Amino acid sequence: MQSSPTSRPSPSPWYAVNLSLLFPGIGHFYGGQFGRGLLWFGLGLGLLLATVWAFLGAHGNVELGAGCLGMGIVLWVFSVIDAYSCLSQGAPQAFRSFEAQERKSQTVKDLWFSVFLSQLLPGLGHFHAHRLGAGAIFFVMTLLWLAAVSLSRSVMLAMGLLWALASVQLVWQLSFQPSQPAVATELSTSAPRSGAINRDPGRQDSGGLQVLVPLQVSPAPAVAQAIVRKGLVLAVLILLSRSLMLGSVTLAERWVEPFAVPSESMVPTLQVGDRILVSKSASYQPERGDIVVFRSHHAIGNDNSLAESKESHFFVKRLVAMEGDQVEVARGQLVVNGQPLVEEYLPEPIKYEMAPQVMPPGQLFVLGDNRNFSFDSHVWGTLPVRDVVGHAYRISWPPERNQPLF
Repeated sequence: MQSSPTSRPSPSPWYAVNLSLLFPGIGHFYGGQFGRGLLWFGLGLGLLLATVWAFLGAHGNVELGAGCLGMGIVLWVFSVIDAYSCLSQGAPQAFRSFEAQERKSQTVKDLWFSVFLSQLLPGLGHFHAHRLGAGAIFFVMTLLWLAAVSLSRSVMLAMGLLWALASVQLVWQLSFQPSQPAVATELSTSAPRSGAINRDPGRQDSGGLQVLVPLQVSPAPAVAQAIVRKGLVLAVLILLSRSLMLGSVTLAERWVEPFAVPSESMVPTLQVGDRILVSKSASYQPERGDIVVFRSHHAIGNDNSLAESKESHFFVKRLVAMEGDQVEVARGQLVVNGQPLVEEYLPEPIKYEMAPQVMPPGQLFVLGDNRNFSFDSHVWGTLPVRDVVGHAYRISWPPERNQPLF
């Protein structure tokens, strides 16, 4: 019995796998398994948000973040397997099917399996489908992209486009320019599936089973166009999801940046080797008491005198006075606007004196918590607001010192 032109296409298990690679649950939605899809999607989204909070939140925890990340990867893998199983008559055959696609004796292979390989690494699916020229081009492009990322992180978003192009080009090539070995795609069925798939390429058995049509013989134009449209939809989803993923990493680096503490100037609040997270939000308004990271050209000369460096260096200090404030150090205490500050975080009283001075417009006054051993504003003067990189809000490493900085 031949499939009628109005037959509804049967969902492809490997197409569902490709969708689930983008995010858990999407492949289930494609296969009509909305309940299971919502479960996988909710679990994946929950673990993603928990991971981001644990790594970047002020009260997060790196060890918790690593655990959430590991659980998310495991969940991702099993959601892919489950998406395949849901569309394969409920049998968990994903790994066996993967092996079958690689057997040289396998006459007919699934087009969407090759696309799946291209999602793992652009060009890999082309090699699997014996499109060696295109595979080599995409593989070299991937290597060039990796080299470019090492030089500039701004090109990271280009990888989403490369993944999408590799997938859609593979679908187009295998649909309109087929060659040996055969690569097939599931087309349509006029009756529910049961039993084993007919292995005789090019015809359908009397039970109305879904047929894998080998593409070494060009399919009908309408069929090939339908396959390409399906590939275009997948390519657009790949571009959007990968761009969102890589773009989020790029945005996170613009908003939050880790710094290592190089000296003892902030002891005991910060220890040498502590990794701190610094918020670089453009809307940040400095407040007295904040721990800030800033750039400065100030340096200590060979004779321990104040010198200027050609290169700027990053410093981390506590902001103690702002524009218009009067600041002085008298009798071992910091005095701001005539009021001695209670600073319980200081390891010892201040051993130097400093005459009163008023902060000019656009200038800040910063001191290290280890006041007697800190190269700060009491040595080189005020700090321009424009030189502030951001607000240090958390110690993220080592794990035993993980804590917010406010």
